[in-house]
Amino acid sequence: MAQYLHLRALWEEAGLTQNEVSARLGIEKASSTAVLEALERDGLINRVRDARDRRNVRVYLSDAGENLRGTVMPFAQQVATQASHGLTEADLDAFFRTIDWMLSNLLAVEKDAEKGRLGPGTRSY
Repeated sequence: MAQYLHLRALWEEAGLTQNEVSARLGIEKASSTAVLEALERDGLINRVRDARDRRNVRVYLSDAGENLRGTVMPFAQQVATQASHGLTEADLDAFFRTIDWMLSNLLAVEKDAEKGRLGPGTRSY
């Protein structure tokens, strides 16, 4: 699943930095680095040092990674269809609004924790 999410981010926008990939997926850079190493080892991506800022490494799909899109996306769409069977558009909209709300809460808690404060809805036990 992690590899699919990384590939999907790169199918949407090629040439992201490793930090940008991590941020888009909402995961730690170290976790993303391990997945990107595996994708590179499998020949699905190339990592290239940014010519303008050598501190950044940009991630590009290889031809094999780009070609995998045609195989993987129909399967992903089939899984999504199976998972949402019997749900209305309104059900799905409510589900995604709820998940977005929960993620926003967790991001706020994380930011507050970085500042040494408790976030909204947290308790000290």
